Amino acid sequence: QSVTIKVTMRDGFIYDGISVGNALVNKNGQRVTTSKTYTFENVSNETKVYVNTSMTVVYHTGEGKTSNGSDTKEVTFSLVGYHNPRTLEENGYFTRDGYTLVEYNTKEDRTGTPVSLGSRVDAEGKPSLDLWCVWQKNTDSSLFKYKNTSGGVEIAGYTGNEEVICIPEKMGGKAVVSIAGGAFNNADMKKVIIAKSVTSVASGAFRNCKNLETVVVFDGEFGA
Repeated sequence: QSVTIKVTMRDGFIYDGISVGNALVNKNGQRVTTSKTYTFENVSNETKVYVNTSMTVVYHTGEGKTSNGSDTKEVTFSLVGYHNPRTLEENGYFTRDGYTLVEYNTKEDRTGTPVSLGSRVDAEGKPSLDLWCVWQKNTDSSLFKYKNTSGGVEIAGYTGNEEVICIPEKMGGKAVVSIAGGAFNNADMKKVIIAKSVTSVASGAFRNCKNLETVVVFDGEFGA
């Protein structure tokens, strides 16, 4: 016998075609058509059919820019397997001079849900999701003591009293690659954002930081 399937999409969702077999398209399934109407000939007793769909995630850079200089970046997320999209990790997609991207938020004024870079976010069953970049101003490099080391510089001390410390990726024109033991000894900050260039933090780097509540690190090689 033959069976005809007609697909009707909900408004805004993206149609990625029909696949058959034991898996969906992005799980090695075979796409048989991109048309919304398809007829299966000589159907066996059991034929698995999958309708593949996607949604759109729109990133707003605020005061920053995308890597190509625009204010927004649209990313298509396949809903095959997962209904909530994985966000973009920190990989140079968005830039802002003198600032570090620390997270996303579901509202422009930051009163929405905070979303860690690279984590999943609840799409609430919608075909499109807007996320806004949240930036933190880098701490002035003059407040740090640092020394040359293999591959860049190492932070050896801190002389400021800021509540939030955002370690810049470069100091003196060189990459910040490590933090020495005792570098932030007795500092009063509540939050530290460690630059993604840092790959090593020595034991005792934040010794006696009694007010420290949050430490932000990024995906990548990181030793302690």
